[in-house]
Amino acid sequence: VSWTEAHCFLFLVSGAYIAEFSGTHFSYAYLT
Repeated sequence: VSWTEAHCFLFLVSGAYIAEFSGTHFSYAYLT
């Protein structure tokens, strides 16, 4: 697994977690 792939994966997971936690899932969906 390359660093870029790992970084993208972590970014998506972090974004999904933050979206669920803050209740702004749609906002993050549009940003990604």
